Amino acid sequence: MPRAPLAVSPLLLLAAALAQARDAPPAEHYPAGRLLSPLSPGVVDHLRAVAARAPRQDDVFAKVGCSISHSLHFLRCFGAPTVDLGPFEHLRATLDFFRAGDAAGTDPFRRQSRATHRGWRVQHALRGDPSPLDVELDALDPRFAVTMFGTNDTAFGEPAVFARDLWRLVDRLTARGVVPILSTIPPRDDDHRADALVPIYNGLVRGVAQGLRVPLVDLRLALDALPGHGLSADRLHPAALYRAGRPAACDFGPEGLRRGYNVRNLLTLAALHAVKRVLIDGQAPPDPPPAAPTGDGSWYYPVQVGALPFSDLRPAH
Repeated sequence: MPRAPLAVSPLLLLAAALAQARDAPPAEHYPAGRLLSPLSPGVVDHLRAVAARAPRQDDVFAKVGCSISHSLHFLRCFGAPTVDLGPFEHLRATLDFFRAGDAAGTDPFRRQSRATHRGWRVQHALRGDPSPLDVELDALDPRFAVTMFGTNDTAFGEPAVFARDLWRLVDRLTARGVVPILSTIPPRDDDHRADALVPIYNGLVRGVAQGLRVPLVDLRLALDALPGHGLSADRLHPAALYRAGRPAACDFGPEGLRRGYNVRNLLTLAALHAVKRVLIDGQAPPDPPPAAPTGDGSWYYPVQVGALPFSDLRPAH
């Protein structure tokens, strides 16, 4: 008998998956409704501490993920000789900065990553000695890792395993001085059972990002506003704009921004822009500290949950 989707909060699943976590960091809050997570003083201080662990190429990022990150539509178009950013010209300096990076003989946008593959779950990037993740990090020496997993994981219905593996992936990256940029996943319009799990998995992605204080891109939020969720005919992978029979996934005009890959490319560049400003350019954190949570997690003074998804990785009293 097939298992029904789990009707359980992402907080409980995350707590179960990460029961062995030690030294939980101070509470941050990544609210729903933002495409890019806040870069508060606490988050920025943590990211600077991560970057201080190892000298790496600041103008290089790795891609880590499944087929949605393996696709030639993802970021590769930014390596073209000319890119029209349209109303997003303020991202030009960031685009030029990373285009100048040496990702094993090419720029990081056009690099075909060894840490992405069709059909992968998180565990596939971590398996082996060396693992695909380690192979890519050794080849590129990147400062950042643009990371998205979960689409294939939903088919297995094991949220706790997913959360545990994603936590391990982030830990492995940050231990080597690499700053992960996580992303929520698109809907699964191809499979109603898998799609019922997408909000749970995205809650776990948000919880891991918030708990470990690494940047988050809410791709799902952006795709929710698009016709057909910006997906292709298979209703699983994002669509890309084509012009005259050629892909135009870096077209950010009105037609382009109705396609999922165009939107993801823009959001990824915006996320790189945001972290570059605070880590490479030395600018001040753009967001204020989060409000102190109400409650300490004890039976007598429980934490007040304002909205779901919610996570808090501080030790309970």
